[in-house]
Amino acid sequence: MSSIQELSERIARNTALVEQWLSSNNHKMPSFDHDADEVMSRVWGASIDNAAQQCIYHFKILQAIPLEGGATYTEISAKVGLSERKLKTVLRKAMVNRMLREDVPDHVVHTASSALLLRHSYMMDYYGFFIEQMFPASAKFTEALEKYQDSTAANHTSFSLAFNTNETLFKFLENQPELQARFVGAMEGVNRDPSQSMKHVIVGYPWKELGKATVVDVGGSSGFMSVELAKNYPNLQLVVQDYKNNVEKGAAQLPTELSNQVQFLPHNFFDPQPVIGADIYILRHICHDWSAENSEKILRQIVPALKPGSKILLVEIVVSPSQRPTSSIAERYLRIRDMNMVQLLNAHERSESDWRDIVSATDSRLELTRILLHLWSMLFFGRT
Repeated sequence: MSSIQELSERIARNTALVEQWLSSNNHKMPSFDHDADEVMSRVWGASIDNAAQQCIYHFKILQAIPLEGGATYTEISAKVGLSERKLKTVLRKAMVNRMLREDVPDHVVHTASSALLLRHSYMMDYYGFFIEQMFPASAKFTEALEKYQDSTAANHTSFSLAFNTNETLFKFLENQPELQARFVGAMEGVNRDPSQSMKHVIVGYPWKELGKATVVDVGGSSGFMSVELAKNYPNLQLVVQDYKNNVEKGAAQLPTELSNQVQFLPHNFFDPQPVIGADIYILRHICHDWSAENSEKILRQIVPALKPGSKILLVEIVVSPSQRPTSSIAERYLRIRDMNMVQLLNAHERSESDWRDIVSATDSRLELTRILLHLWSMLFFGRT
């Protein structure tokens, strides 16, 4: 019997015991209805979770614990400079969320979550971005709503308040190369999420049908998506556009065998598109970072570059209507992303109708003609 099957049977047995006890003691069955008994710890406890994670990241506690064998609190304390008492408070709170565990009393070992962060630098970057950028921004969310009301300006955010800047997130990062490098790493971590993996772009669109074609990767960071497309489709010529720092990094690490297939070009996508007559202009996770008005501006800069038959390919999340059934895990994930977009960029994740409105408002000659949903993905391909 599999461990999952064993777990399901244990849950069933224990559920029966709980129901029997509730019934025999004249208690109501658990419910989320408005008149049910509920514990508020699920609400206020999240901020305490955040505090524990901030300590773990800031003091490099995970790095102080060997992947093999673990360490005692005494050993960890000596490495990170915190008292054993406070270490126990922080780590035992994190352990509730399966971040580390004690295999025997006072001895800490890694779990799947903590080991993942140590084994993959891009996941540590992802973790660090949320710890040091997202958490402070979250604390300013209400203040930002109060101050900026319905503004759609990209710098009117809780992020700007948290970091005392009038710049947008991307401009802020551009001026701080170390933070920008971590953000690029974090985006690679996002790409490792199965629901957002680049494989959905690689295999979810009929690239082979294009034959020899030019593809412009607008806002393509250091080119990791274009590199994968080039490896899989040798007939494609790819142009990666992004901030100067990002494209220079991408060019420096480009495999030699792809040097004639992938080019890098510094470009701000709010400026006119310099590559004229490409077959595909692909924007992956770009427009969701911007308000509807700014998304329209971004797309509008591409329109004059289009030739007959050119396509704009949007790779984005589509939020389902609230009344449409979906798993609680998927729903939670989407709502977290939606809040993140508001906090960081004054943008949000969008429904199909939202995307259609943006396309039609960009230019009356554009039409969203097809949506492709690849298996296990949360993305869509919008073709105009």
